[in-house]
Amino acid sequence: MRKLGLFLTISVGVAVVSHAAFVYTAPDLAVAASFRKLEKQGLKPNKINFGKPYKAGEEYVGYGNPDSFSTRAIIDLSDGPLRFSAKIPEDQAYWSFALFQSDNDVAVLYSDRDLSSPQLDLVIATKAQMPSLDVDIPIATLPDERGYFIVRSFPTDRFNPKIVEGTLKAASETTLTILDQ
Repeated sequence: MRKLGLFLTISVGVAVVSHAAFVYTAPDLAVAASFRKLEKQGLKPNKINFGKPYKAGEEYVGYGNPDSFSTRAIIDLSDGPLRFSAKIPEDQAYWSFALFQSDNDVAVLYSDRDLSSPQLDLVIATKAQMPSLDVDIPIATLPDERGYFIVRSFPTDRFNPKIVEGTLKAASETTLTILDQ
C-alpha cells in the first residue's frame, strides 16, 4: 500500500509540474507559431507587404471582408527604432493602423477618425530604446523587439478604378525605415 501511495504522490507531482510548465510555455509557443505563419506568407522583418485587390470570381478571398486592402509588416527592432509613415487615401470609408506586440496584444491603434490630418507618422521602439529618442512625432512602444502591424483601408467603392488606384498609390507610398538619430 505504501508503494501505491508513493507512486500516486509522485505521479500527481509530475502531472502538476508538467501542467505548470505547459501553461508557462504555451503562450510563447503560440507567438512563435504566429510569426512562423506570417513569415510563411512571405513577410520579412521590416519589409512592407502591400495587399492587392481581389478579383471577384477569380481568386479566393482569405479575409473576412474582400472590400478591404491591407498593408502589413513584421517588426524587428533589434537594429533600432523604426519610423512608420503612411498617407490616408482619399475616398475611404475607413482606414486604420494597428500595431501588435509579439504576444498578439494590441500596442497602439489609430484610425482615420483619430487623426487630424491625412498622414500618420510615428516611431516604433522598445521601452528600452525610449530614453535615446528625440523626436517630435508620436512614439509607439513595444515591450520587446518583435511585433507586427496591419494597415486596413476600406475604399468607399472598391469597383471604382480611380478610387482603387488612389488607395493602392497611397499604400505603395507607406514607408518603414530605421530611425536616423
